[in-house]
Amino acid sequence: LALFNQSCASTAILNYAPVLLESQGVASANASFFSAATGLSKLFGVTVSFFLVDRMGRRPLLIWGSVGSAMSLLVVSLADALGSVSLMVSGMSMFIFFFSLSWAEIFWIILSEVFSMKAKSAGVAVCTATLFLVGSAADMLFLTIWNALGFASFILYSMIALAGGAFVYFFLPETSGRSLAEVQEAFSSRRR
Repeated sequence: LALFNQSCASTAILNYAPVLLESQGVASANASFFSAATGLSKLFGVTVSFFLVDRMGRRPLLIWGSVGSAMSLLVVSLADALGSVSLMVSGMSMFIFFFSLSWAEIFWIILSEVFSMKAKSAGVAVCTATLFLVGSAADMLFLTIWNALGFASFILYSMIALAGGAFVYFFLPETSGRSLAEVQEAFSSRRR
């Protein structure tokens, strides 16, 4: 989950939004203003997730968040290919909304629910370290990949987002409304 959380360029889009907008011809001062829309999308996504996470469940939000993120990244790819500022801002904002609605918040909830009490400290530490390690690598490589692949880089990130949704679909049991013992049983029955 930590790998998929960060490898779809979730933090890189936020960090490099002004650079992406400047590449479309937006002046530097205006690029920072337009990229603020992505920050507002994050706030809105996390707020909506707060109300849906127990109502809808973790798995559906992660799966549909992955689909929404992937589709939004395709919009960013199209915007990059066409040189459309409005489409770029819309696509990045939609991506950050769907990501924040699902992976940004639910990842941390899942971490608190999947490990037994005996393994919780070590498990959460390893997952958090993985999240930050992958996030750092994704941020460092983002501009290199984008410069090499152009608009196709966002298609690659879109496929990674879909792969994250598929991973959740096939390997992550629903944890909402279950006790720790029930969650552990769900994981052990999947291993059989």
